[in-house]
Amino acid sequence: MEQTIHWQDLLRALPDVAWVKDLLGQYQACNLRFETLLGLSESEILGKTDLDLKTPALAPFFEALSKNDTTPTQLEVTFAQDQHQEYLEVQQIPIHNTHKQAIGSLGIGRNITYLHELLESMQDGFVALDADWRYRYVNQQAAQFLNHSPASLLGKNIWQVFPEGVGESFEAAYHTAMSTRQTLRIESYFAPWRCWFENRIYPTQTGISIFFTDITEQKERELQEQMRLNIFEKLLQGEPLQTILAALITAYEQLFPETVCSILLVNTRNQTLNWGVAPHLPEYVSKALDKLPLTSGKGPCCTAALTGKTVITENIQDSPWSENYKALLHKAGLVACWSEPILGTDKQVLGTFAIYRAQVGLPSEAEKKFIASVVQLASLALERNKTTHLLSESENSYRTLINTIPDLVWLKDPQGRYLMCNSRFEALFGASEADIKNKTDFDFVNTELAEFFRAHDQAVLNAGKSHSNEEELTFQSDGYTGIFETIKTPMVSQEGEVLGVLGVARDISKTKSALQSLQEREALIATMFNQTTDSILLVNPETQKFVDFNDTACQNLGYSREEFSQLHVGDIQAALGPDKRGQLVHAVQSGQSFNFETHHRRKDGNIREIELTLRPIALAGEKLISAVWRDITEAKEAKAELDRYHHHLEELVNSRTQALQASEYRFRKLVEDIKQDYIFFSVGEGQCITYLSPSAEEFFGQEMEAMLGKPWYEVFQLGASAQKLGEQIMLQMQKGENPPPFEIEVELGGQKQTLEITEHIRYSPTGNLLGGEGVIKNITRQKRIEAELREAKDKAEKASQAKSLFLANMSHEIRTPLNVILGFSEMMQEKMQDSRYQNFLQAINSSGKNLLNIINDILDLSKIEAGKLQLTLQNVSLKALFQDLDILLRFSFEKKKPQLSFNPR
Repeated sequence: MEQTIHWQDLLRALPDVAWVKDLLGQYQACNLRFETLLGLSESEILGKTDLDLKTPALAPFFEALSKNDTTPTQLEVTFAQDQHQEYLEVQQIPIHNTHKQAIGSLGIGRNITYLHELLESMQDGFVALDADWRYRYVNQQAAQFLNHSPASLLGKNIWQVFPEGVGESFEAAYHTAMSTRQTLRIESYFAPWRCWFENRIYPTQTGISIFFTDITEQKERELQEQMRLNIFEKLLQGEPLQTILAALITAYEQLFPETVCSILLVNTRNQTLNWGVAPHLPEYVSKALDKLPLTSGKGPCCTAALTGKTVITENIQDSPWSENYKALLHKAGLVACWSEPILGTDKQVLGTFAIYRAQVGLPSEAEKKFIASVVQLASLALERNKTTHLLSESENSYRTLINTIPDLVWLKDPQGRYLMCNSRFEALFGASEADIKNKTDFDFVNTELAEFFRAHDQAVLNAGKSHSNEEELTFQSDGYTGIFETIKTPMVSQEGEVLGVLGVARDISKTKSALQSLQEREALIATMFNQTTDSILLVNPETQKFVDFNDTACQNLGYSREEFSQLHVGDIQAALGPDKRGQLVHAVQSGQSFNFETHHRRKDGNIREIELTLRPIALAGEKLISAVWRDITEAKEAKAELDRYHHHLEELVNSRTQALQASEYRFRKLVEDIKQDYIFFSVGEGQCITYLSPSAEEFFGQEMEAMLGKPWYEVFQLGASAQKLGEQIMLQMQKGENPPPFEIEVELGGQKQTLEITEHIRYSPTGNLLGGEGVIKNITRQKRIEAELREAKDKAEKASQAKSLFLANMSHEIRTPLNVILGFSEMMQEKMQDSRYQNFLQAINSSGKNLLNIINDILDLSKIEAGKLQLTLQNVSLKALFQDLDILLRFSFEKKKPQLSFNPR
């Protein structure tokens, strides 16, 4: 009797539904809440079993009791007495006597309706596990994530229901939280479901509670923005194409770890698909998929590149691809492939982005969204690389052509600073182009010459047209000095802006010298509710007062719990007025749910952006509104900052592209403005012309379209001998040798012209021979002048020979009678004794010898012209010389009466 009173007192004191059974399953005691549940009095219940009391309405309740399990079970029940509903957690606990023998069981049904409503109103999934890893509670959001109903999960072991979770990072986190009793937060990719989840794990007295959220879209956005920012930074920094493509693959594989990716590039010239980047594919796969012919049936990538359409292969072994391709991927452990074409702005296929998997299946919706961004960025990188390569190649080609010119070429800005020059001009100043750029003539030549150059440049800019003059230039490299004909032309951009002055100087020293000689001769929650990071608030729809809230809600807005409990919705809502709030409350009361962004006001007046979810909720018969929000102010600001930085990077990339285009235009303009008997050209395979400067049309008298694509010797209208010369040149180029300059004669406009051709080998960045490029120079006028010089020289030499012959003959003719005169004068000196006549004869003899010496000097002049003069050293007697002078001059002095005194010693 005392034991019965004890049980009754105990049961009546419990606020929960409570009962006691014996070992036969007969009810021995119950409290008032249990009577209300069954709609029966205690006397009608005691001594009965579950089978006696079971009704259709309470069938789920009694089925839970029949399991005879100590594990708590949650279920919704309707109280028979007043038909109200509650959500109960039902558990049966064994009762033992003092001898530790089982004598019955105590049953308790705890009202968890309040907690159930709160958990069901949350956006996060929530599950509670006991120490044996069995589900104790599953909310509807979790049930949707797990694709199971709560009833089908309760009481079951999580690892038996979801064996794919074993070995994943989540399992390790759950075990850690269970063993250490510490709260954990983890973000990780769950490969079996291809989703990212955030898990917040809280230890409880009987196990752990887990809040989890699908953050796949958020993670995709973060990685997508991070990827775009990373790629734009690499583009701006000019990093290699392989590095940029590898970064794209890394970003994709990071978001979807079960994938392995590759990028293949289209080679339009050879019509092949070449290997690009694949950091994590085996090397033997990389080698096998390189230089694949663009034909369908070889594999998904070839087909995607050929058709420009997406190719998805769910199971490679069941596909129509070649057996070699299937065997290759089977060896690598890959069974599914998705290949997406990478299209350029002109819709041409630049390459393919391929995703391989070790499991059979199709791409998820998340992958389909992310792949579009990856392909777009890959296209941008490939287009950028192609544009940069073409601009660089174009600039290098023009620079090579300019450096091939034997004349001096330079470009100055309007202030006289050098912008570029060719190698021939470098020799003038004895400095490299890098040392010349951005300097003026005053840094290299004397002030007077620099001012002369500057005055001519200014005159060209002012006149707006070309001007030529002749200058004497001395080269610092080797000291050569020559006369140069300089042509200066103003350079103007496409927009009409004056870029500077283009100068070209041709050495005309030989021509000048030849002309001068000819003229001289011609005259570049607690632990669950309160510890969640989301703010949770229950609102009375009638008064809009706060019924309950978690700590996060008041703390995030800067209030204490006491302060926050006194507030009204209007005190924290900063965006919606009273009318709008009333309409929203009415809509939620009618059963609608809302999720939207709005603004809350903190205690200090600061406005915060939030993401708010409103749902109707019933708590103990009272209809309330559940408000759950998350502060997104920092995320919004971060996104805005990323957008601004992204926009800034795009502007910088566009600015660099425009600079390269301007540079390419300047060099192209530079080449096309240099006319002056020059034609620039480039040739490809078979010595066919691929480029001619505009002056070629006038020179050859043909339209440009008619000349391009033909071998150069056909354009010049030459015969079979020129074709053989072209073959010899191509053979030299294939050996890596630049052919030496050569001359050819052509007939243009009915006149014969002589052309000098200088050609330079052109290679691709990979070292392949592309052809040649060079300059054609018209040297007809130079040849004509050289011929005239030779003719003039021949005439002069003949005249000189005639003169020498005449002098030789005359000297001999004069010397013969002179020898007679000298002979007779000497004979008369021997015979004559009169001293006066002796002096006359001495004068005749001395003058005759002087005349003989003059005749001998004339003969020596003939020897000098013939290069046969020989000099002989001998002694000279000054006394005899003066005596001869005395004899020659004395008679003249005596006649004119001056004094002549000579005193030899």
